[in-house]
Amino acid sequence: MHMSGASLEIYNLLINAGIAADKAEPLAKEIITRSEAKELLATKTDIRDLRVEIKGTENRLIMWMVGLQVAMAGLLVAAGLIG
Repeated sequence: MHMSGASLEIYNLLINAGIAADKAEPLAKEIITRSEAKELLATKTDIRDLRVEIKGTENRLIMWMVGLQVAMAGLLVAAGLIG
C-alpha cells in the first residue's frame, strides 16, 4: 500500500469509521485533498479568464479572415480576373 500523507490520513479515518481495509484503500487514493483540488480544478475565475481569452482570440481570428479576403480580392482585381 503506497499512499501520500493525505491519502494515508484519509485511509486511517475510513478504517476508524468502520470501513473495511480493502474498500478504504481505493477510496483514500481517489479522494483529493483541498490543496490538491486547488492545484487541479478550475475555479469560476479561471473559467471566466479563459472565456475572455477565447473571445479575444476569436476576434483576432475574424479580423485576420476579413483582412485576407480583402487582400485576395485586391490581388484578383490587380490580376484582372475580376472587376
